[in-house]
Amino acid sequence: MTVNMVIAPNQVGRFYENFLHNYQLGFTRFNFLPAYFAAWKEKELGSLITGFNAVVGFLRAHKDISIKNTEVFSTQPFFNPGFVVDCNGDLFGTNMILSDHYTRVRDDLIMGNVLKIERNNLLHFDKDTDMVSIMRSAVDGTLFYASLKVDRILSNFVKKLNM
Repeated sequence: MTVNMVIAPNQVGRFYENFLHNYQLGFTRFNFLPAYFAAWKEKELGSLITGFNAVVGFLRAHKDISIKNTEVFSTQPFFNPGFVVDCNGDLFGTNMILSDHYTRVRDDLIMGNVLKIERNNLLHFDKDTDMVSIMRSAVDGTLFYASLKVDRILSNFVKKLNM
């Protein structure tokens, strides 16, 4: 079982403490999910870095813990690559489309529909989409760039674990 730890700006100061508590309860598989599209302040971003550094130190001494974030690493900012199928069959190249922030640009990000595609052509899409540009245009700039900062912190954490 994986513990999905959502880390919001208003509780980031307790992040490491919450991680330890879950570990002490017997959980050994974690997925860290810092909140995107939130107004992170610089002090909160610093606390996020501090928390991740503390987790790295703890993990080096406790080899029984696995981190799901290390299993999926994307070159695109703040989303997991891979197909996401919506309940109506629409196919997208990112899980971020499920965010309410992207409702108005969904049509620009649709790669196809699994109900309308022949099975043998399902994984062969030619739609070239600059997802990052579309995503940037759909979200308030402050929230978008705060999300990029948070994602960079998470990516650095994952890189430290893979070293």
